[in-house]
Amino acid sequence: MPSDVQHGKHFWLRLLLVGGLIALSFNIVSAGSVAGGRSQTPAVPAACEPLPPGSTPESQANSMIVALNQWRVANGYTVVGYNAQLANAALAHSQEMSQYNYVNHTGRNGSTPGQRAMAAGYNYSLVGENLEAGLADAAAIIQRWWQQSPAHLYVMQMPVREIGVGYVYDPNDQAGVDLGDGTTGGPYCHYWTLMVGTRSSVYPVVVNRGAATTNSRNVMVTIGIGSSASLPEVPFVRFAAQPQWNGVPWIAFTGQEIPFVLPAGDGAKTVYGQVKYYMVPLDAVSATIRLATTGGRRMYLPAIRH
Repeated sequence: MPSDVQHGKHFWLRLLLVGGLIALSFNIVSAGSVAGGRSQTPAVPAACEPLPPGSTPESQANSMIVALNQWRVANGYTVVGYNAQLANAALAHSQEMSQYNYVNHTGRNGSTPGQRAMAAGYNYSLVGENLEAGLADAAAIIQRWWQQSPAHLYVMQMPVREIGVGYVYDPNDQAGVDLGDGTTGGPYCHYWTLMVGTRSSVYPVVVNRGAATTNSRNVMVTIGIGSSASLPEVPFVRFAAQPQWNGVPWIAFTGQEIPFVLPAGDGAKTVYGQVKYYMVPLDAVSATIRLATTGGRRMYLPAIRH
């Protein structure tokens, strides 16, 4: 599956748009990928893998956010927080790939990942994109990228703060999907676009590594800072259930996840944050998670996203 990285405008410094590494990989029996925009021809699966029971396109997309954050934490990288603009750009690209039977970083109108992010209102200083088709399990995709594709791994490791994932399930998908290198494949049925990025002086709150729902009031919160190199920028953080900061203490921040108790009662819960940006208080981008404890059952309910 392709992987692409681009730089954009950084607050005070204009950077030229540059293309990144590109690799292709798919759901194949003996998988292998090569950098530079070409891949081995994927074997067509006998039948498309079904949508996981009880899942929705929204829960699928959220599962990739959590899976990537799990991987980043386990491998020494900082977490990334949900961004609606990146999610909108990613979903539109997955929808287009599914509808028009292709898999490519270049859109039908010639758009690049960076251009799609900007068109969605995401004024980035850094952006990257990974694509996948054929697999239904987000955790398996993350594992695949890690083990088999240096280009995808590069995007997974990027010093970014925010993420959006677009997922489309097309059970009527057909063979003949254009892979952009003169070959075709499919049917794939599952189309994924993952976009990660950073905006200047923007720091997102991340709750439970980006999960959309929880069955416990006790959660873990942190700030997506991009990389450990950014820690001197935000040496202190604090969190609250309301955007009121009187009496809320600052916490020395080393990138760690911090225990936090959500307000009582099921429903959408917003966690607000502040960082000391070079010792000046700066509001972080709040995060919302849905608390669902009724009946003791864990079920997916779409969170209200900002």
